Amino acid sequence: MMKNSKLIWIDIGTHFGQEYKSIFSNQTYFAWKLFRRFIGSKVFSKGKFLKISELAELFKNRKALRKNKNIFYFTFIEANPKIIAMKVYSEANDVFCLALGQNKIKKFSVGKLYHVDRNETSQGNSIYKTKTNVNINNFTTCVIQNPFLFATEYKGYLDELFSNYKIILRLNCEGSEDDIIYALKNCFQEKLKYVFGSLKDVKTVKGDKAFQKMMSFIQEKELSYVDFSSSVETWPKAFKKINQIIN
Repeated sequence: MMKNSKLIWIDIGTHFGQEYKSIFSNQTYFAWKLFRRFIGSKVFSKGKFLKISELAELFKNRKALRKNKNIFYFTFIEANPKIIAMKVYSEANDVFCLALGQNKIKKFSVGKLYHVDRNETSQGNSIYKTKTNVNINNFTTCVIQNPFLFATEYKGYLDELFSNYKIILRLNCEGSEDDIIYALKNCFQEKLKYVFGSLKDVKTVKGDKAFQKMMSFIQEKELSYVDFSSSVETWPKAFKKINQIIN
């Protein structure tokens, strides 16, 4: 158990807080998500539902994580100001309305969060106009911050709050994942060993070379990566891994 220590959950591209809510929401939300996945699998033949053994372990790990919620310190980072007004953001310890990405930016810039299918709150909205499904004529104005500078400032802040802490990074930010991983690992060093989320958009936005460079960095720095998204299928492994971290 992480005695006298905090686990800082830095969630970048929080959107509706689906991953946080999968663990810490009320039982109604959790049951509804499982029911929808079950119906999707059995009635509409879309995807798979969890095995009985996976389901049992999922409930066990979720219960353990909820019991130890006091260990966590939640940081939500979301670029879209229309989303951070949602109730789930009131449950975070720290909330930042900005986009992290583009290391070439010296400090920060005012930029554009391009919409997918004219949907201003779509999970797929991105600061990269090269993302194939965005409409560059539809966007929300946002602040774009150099991720290393942000990490440096935030580390200083966390160091003042806590004498001992670890970082878990949960991210899905439509193409900025590589820059963020490089920045936070180089800044937090051994405090960051675990990455959760979805990394596939790096390949979509920046190409296979950038994706392979990121994966090589993850391997070289011995980072543990676990897929963790709003998809129920990712929950068993993610819940188990987070539970192992705090024990």
